[in-house]
Amino acid sequence: MNVLVLGEARSIHQQRIAGALAARGHEITFVTFAPALLPGIEVIDLADGSGSVPFLRFMRKVRRLRSLIRDRRIDVLHAHYISVYGLLAALAGPVPKILTVHGSDVLLARRTRYNRAVMRFVARRMDGFTSPAPHVTEALFLLGAEAGRIATFQYGVDCRRFHPRLAPRRGDETLKIISTRSLEPLYRVELLLMALSRMACGNRLRTVIAGEGAEAEPLAQLAWSLQLEDEVAFTGSLDEDGVAGALREADLYVSTSPTDGASLSLLEAMATGLLPIAPDIPANREWIRHAENGLLYRPGSPDALAEAIASGLHEGALREKARTENPAIIRDRADFGVGIRRLAEILENAVEGRGSR
Repeated sequence: MNVLVLGEARSIHQQRIAGALAARGHEITFVTFAPALLPGIEVIDLADGSGSVPFLRFMRKVRRLRSLIRDRRIDVLHAHYISVYGLLAALAGPVPKILTVHGSDVLLARRTRYNRAVMRFVARRMDGFTSPAPHVTEALFLLGAEAGRIATFQYGVDCRRFHPRLAPRRGDETLKIISTRSLEPLYRVELLLMALSRMACGNRLRTVIAGEGAEAEPLAQLAWSLQLEDEVAFTGSLDEDGVAGALREADLYVSTSPTDGASLSLLEAMATGLLPIAPDIPANREWIRHAENGLLYRPGSPDALAEAIASGLHEGALREKARTENPAIIRDRADFGVGIRRLAEILENAVEGRGSR
């Protein structure tokens, strides 16, 4: 297949998907507003800063996208996110279109009337969808997507890379907490710092915050103001091997995001055998059974998070149970190889279905 991917080329997750499709022998053209170098894949920057009227700039992008699809004889378009990239896909002309939504792009954007109208327009013009979780699928359906065209699955984790450490920690080792969400306002990472400030951390606890984003400097300043600079380390952005290695060195994974689809950061932590601590929201209840393989806490509450972290630190048996059970859950329900095969089948079926019309 000749596949045009429309999304964020700088996203490590979208890079993995495009690379895996290319490894299956498909020709991939990645069109994006956020270009990056991808081995073996042509990346085309669609950004256009010229012109003063946003509508005219957007329509120039639509015309360029249509030309690319025509000139390169694209078989199928695979878009990420229902908002801007989804709208571009909806206007891309007569080519089969599959839209992958990631959760927050649907759950948060639908809160305004304008965004709901745009998403309804997009949802009714796709040939198929992939959704990471049932609650996101329901939101898509309410926006007008046909239920039979939505495939609900998380494309998953590379379990060859994300696996547990070979041996559990010794009892005298320093315990480590890790957060691997992007440092953007959406993910509320400041709640972790606020929770740590409520705890008597001592010399046996360290926290690693891996990632980058607009909140990196404000979060570092907050850690300093809370006198956590000796207990919290900011690593910046890590590649996949770096994330996997950092996870294997940790004991607890903490998420603070108040909304999610099916968080790959959570699934990577579970694949690595960590005890996850996450807000009690539908996305996380799909994967975490409270006090069995992880801990859930009241969303947005630093006090509740501090209490959950304290429980996780003191419950050695629960951490060991998570180390053995959580990797098996991910291998069974969210293996990347299985997810990519399913995505490839959806794209191939879209090409065959459009060709038979």
